[in-house]
Amino acid sequence: MAGPITDFLSNFTAKPGVFGFPLPFLWKVTIDGASLRGPINQWCAKEGGGWQAKTTPDAFESQGGLLIATEVTLPSESTEFAEFGQADRGGFLPGYGSMQRTGFLSRGITVNLLETNTDLEHDFFRPWLVAVGTAGLVQHNLKTTMTITQYDNRGNKRKAYYFNDVFPTNIEGATLTQTDAGSFLQKTVTFACRNYKQA
Repeated sequence: MAGPITDFLSNFTAKPGVFGFPLPFLWKVTIDGASLRGPINQWCAKEGGGWQAKTTPDAFESQGGLLIATEVTLPSESTEFAEFGQADRGGFLPGYGSMQRTGFLSRGITVNLLETNTDLEHDFFRPWLVAVGTAGLVQHNLKTTMTITQYDNRGNKRKAYYFNDVFPTNIEGATLTQTDAGSFLQKTVTFACRNYKQA
């Protein structure tokens, strides 16, 4: 099976078609970011801090890159409940009722991305968050879709999740130090979404 996944995995083995990763190994992250670049730069210009989106994940992938996550934390599912009825009325316990399903805004999707030669954090994710902070959540043109997909050690899809109306809520800071040149750097980005499902 030809393609970026196979090409990526081929770098980890000397025997074609046989990959040395245990299961599970990595998640491929696909973000529909091409339509975001214009609105991001529009709202960043209004913020006045000099931030600009220089590239998008789509452009990064079209140039042969691959956006990979070592860890993805899915939102928990939660419903808020409350007691109904009057206390101390004949010794009966009050009833319980569902108030609302807790929204995803308070339960983020955390993605630990492997750093690439293209600094996607400062070239895309951080300007995106600046634009969201400037425009607010009513600007639907700053929301997009995201899919995370896991493959087995033969390049076949194992599982995937699709998120709609995605936007970033937090980007973890980084400590710049002299590190082992052979180590993989990671960047953590937290997203919120309207909903998600298995893809």
